[in-house]
Amino acid sequence: MNTEAPTVAELRARMHDYWWLFVIDGVVLALLGAAIFFISIFSPEEGIDLVDTIFGWLLMIWGVVSAVRVYYATQAGDPLIIWIAPIAIFILGLILAIMGGSGLVNLMWIFGLILLILGVLESISGFSMDQEHAPFAVLSGLLAVVIGVLILCFPKDAALLIAIFFGIGVFLRGLLFCWAGMLLRRPA
Repeated sequence: MNTEAPTVAELRARMHDYWWLFVIDGVVLALLGAAIFFISIFSPEEGIDLVDTIFGWLLMIWGVVSAVRVYYATQAGDPLIIWIAPIAIFILGLILAIMGGSGLVNLMWIFGLILLILGVLESISGFSMDQEHAPFAVLSGLLAVVIGVLILCFPKDAALLIAIFFGIGVFLRGLLFCWAGMLLRRPA
């Protein structure tokens, strides 16, 4: 039994026959990303709802995959606490998928509060650091406070920005998959 990891050339040779799957995946992602982007630009409420639903489903899938990974990776004596993350991820995804547009806005409130609290704590801790690192900690903390306050003042706008950037990211990932598929199409 060969236990050596395959080389890049071997992996490429194996995937050569399936190049078209990457292209199909890329086209679907690019179209989805473009749709999310344009829906978010021209109909912000619907864009936020769409991203909420997509994030919700992705988080639920991630929670299930994480639970399967935890199930197979754990031993009989492992603590039950390792199940908290997969269950929490799944529940968060379910809430986002069910709540619609208010879910992402609510996450912006939570994110804004977290940034505000962490920024204040980081700024305070910066005053107890040595003089070389203190300015960076204080500046980083103040920046987190400013961003947190902005998110708290404009949670819908922050959610819309997340939706727009999510659309751009999915579109670019689709183009990357198309490019990878075309590279795999060439003989090894």
